[in-house]
Amino acid sequence: MYDTYIPDKGLIETFFRIDNRINRKRYIKRMFAIVGIPFVLDLVLNIAFVIVGAEVLEEAKLASVLGLLTLIPSLALMIRRLHDLSRPAWWVIATFIPLLNLVLGLYLLFARGTYGPNEYGPDPIEGCK
Repeated sequence: MYDTYIPDKGLIETFFRIDNRINRKRYIKRMFAIVGIPFVLDLVLNIAFVIVGAEVLEEAKLASVLGLLTLIPSLALMIRRLHDLSRPAWWVIATFIPLLNLVLGLYLLFARGTYGPNEYGPDPIEGCK
């Protein structure tokens, strides 16, 4: 375990790492990237499908693939955010339970992380000062 917070370097560490903590600001920015990039890509492809005249089924398949591609990185970010709140990774199971997923999402967005180091690593805010 590290004594001071070491920021992520590179795409893999940013979106696929689960062994550290992430504060609210970084969590929100990275979740917007995970949701925003496929949204824009889907919008562009929808326009292309309308121009070409492709079937709706092809578009639905593509949207499903884009959704699956964002699942792993978003779960990894949720786990790191839970670690910042001193909660275990298995809490991410609540993501798949209706209504409980809304409560978890609001908790991850608005709760302040643990002050100072916890069992999951050093405080990410103190490491940035």
